[in-house]
Amino acid sequence: VDPQVVRDARIVHVGGTYQLPGFDGKGAGELFALAHRSGGFTSMDVTWDTSGRWLETIEPCLPWLDLFMPSINEAKEICGTNDEKEIAEFLKDKGVKNVIVKLGHRGCYVDAFGEKYYQSAYQAPVVDTTGAGDSFVAGVLYGLAKEWEIKRITRFASAVSAHCIQELGATCGVPSSEKILEFMESAEKREGEDVMKAFFIEEIGKTCVKETAVPTPREDEVLIKVMAVGLCGTDAHLYLGDYENPYPVIPGHEFSGVVVKTASEAEDKWLGEHVGVFPLLPCKSCVPCLKGHYEMCRNYSYIGSRTNGAFAQYVAVPVW
Repeated sequence: VDPQVVRDARIVHVGGTYQLPGFDGKGAGELFALAHRSGGFTSMDVTWDTSGRWLETIEPCLPWLDLFMPSINEAKEICGTNDEKEIAEFLKDKGVKNVIVKLGHRGCYVDAFGEKYYQSAYQAPVVDTTGAGDSFVAGVLYGLAKEWEIKRITRFASAVSAHCIQELGATCGVPSSEKILEFMESAEKREGEDVMKAFFIEEIGKTCVKETAVPTPREDEVLIKVMAVGLCGTDAHLYLGDYENPYPVIPGHEFSGVVVKTASEAEDKWLGEHVGVFPLLPCKSCVPCLKGHYEMCRNYSYIGSRTNGAFAQYVAVPVW
């Protein structure tokens, strides 16, 4: 590598670590040190280490890194933990200035530039995940070159990755930066809407589809974007009035979806997770509940009958 090229570069990124045995470790560390001393910004991503040396190989690089962007699986091997927050702390203790941990379909965890947060992934049809992580990293580097603030950078990078996975190959799905920004603007407008469509049983024997407010998750809840919901015999009984039940109600208790919003930092780890939901809502205070027999709760509620359910675009559910 021509040292002058390194000195002149605004950003020096190494993306093939563990595939460059003659360069990894000491050689890469010297490159990063030169870039750092010359006022450049240093960044690194890694691949899978078939030698199993992991931290031993890259440790000479860490004190010179302004940004490290491993995936969660690689970071687990490097740091000895699969907790993304602990991973970021471990790497920072080794001298890394900023850390982004890629979390696959969950998005990423960011501990960088004074911010700590989860960036959820944009939902997109998956054709081929080849290049998903690399396109994310490319999006981050583009944002850094544009001198954007970090939250805009990670949103952009997530959008690039979401486009990548929609086509075969590592680059075919990635459009121009202008198209990515248009996609982000459109997605943010949709996310900003506070209404959704839902199917209601208005009263016995009467149904309708109408707009209603998107639920706001409480402290112990998460908001789920419903991806699939089943029709159960119970829903038919609700329509026919065979049970005592409050109306109007949104039915649907057999469902799955993606966690898109939380009410507290403690639940942020759920962002982007694909989940199935247990619809029983025990009181947790009656004798059976106190013994752990929630299925025998004397004062239970139930998603999709006693409270609104999943025949809707979104539903708020408790974490317990």
